[in-house]
Amino acid sequence: MKGTKEWFLGLKWWGKLIVGLVVLSAIGNFFDGSSASNTTITSTTNTTVAETPSSTETPTTTTTEKPKAWTEVFQFGGTGKKRSDTFTLTGAKARIKYTTKGLCYIYIVPESDSLEKSGGFPEIQTDGPESGGSMLAKDAGNYYLDVNGSGAFTIIIEEYR
Repeated sequence: MKGTKEWFLGLKWWGKLIVGLVVLSAIGNFFDGSSASNTTITSTTNTTVAETPSSTETPTTTTTEKPKAWTEVFQFGGTGKKRSDTFTLTGAKARIKYTTKGLCYIYIVPESDSLEKSGGFPEIQTDGPESGGSMLAKDAGNYYLDVNGSGAFTIIIEEYR
């Protein structure tokens, strides 16, 4: 059986090149301190707390970070065909949660538009009693719900803030 040195010397020039690139890549990854496994991404919002200064100190401000969470933006319920009041989406990740007691079509319509004018496809369509949720792909803006159902329904719109 050949040793490592004899094996390497027996390689053609392109084989030696590949082995060299693999070794250099491994060395580079070993010394690189920004590997993906060490990276943490955190989304936060800031809350400012003012501290009371003593008579000789100047005021200081401390910033506390609050993690994001799903926040209810709008809730709507009813029976049959209903149109809601308007609500605002900020452009953050959004989702819809719903419970229906029968057949139900749920549309999310821009405030300046209507189904009668532009038509559309329902965000949610149920064929009977159902509870569930779905992510929304909506730009920032004002919207309303246009719901056509054969039973009672409850709808919640949330954003990740």
